[in-house]
Amino acid sequence: MTLSDQIKRFENKTGYQLSTTLKQTLEIVNGLEGESISKIETFENWIPIKKHLWFEDVEFSEKELSIIKDTFVIGDIMINSHQWGIKLNKDGSTEYIMELDTYDVVSDSLKEFIEKFKIEPYYLVK
Repeated sequence: MTLSDQIKRFENKTGYQLSTTLKQTLEIVNGLEGESISKIETFENWIPIKKHLWFEDVEFSEKELSIIKDTFVIGDIMINSHQWGIKLNKDGSTEYIMELDTYDVVSDSLKEFIEKFKIEPYYLVK
């Protein structure tokens, strides 16, 4: 299945529309291995945070639920020591990347995140 087909399937299944910029970024870089046993998952492996192995049994507070709503796990560092998530809007208008232990925003877009990731992955974990 092509990336374009995966994106269409994701959009139809989840109701999220990916921004043109996000789609273009995924066409250029779809998954990436970094230093320190870190990675950005391929698009087909993005999963909602509540379905991720490390979070599926977590009892989230109301505040946390509002933060993680619309968030998909897209990668990790040190073999799941820390995870990164992408926050999407249903209409595709915005996206940002956050570190999922602290919910700190580490990048305003996947493109910016990849640029930082390639240079210094530890910078992305606060």
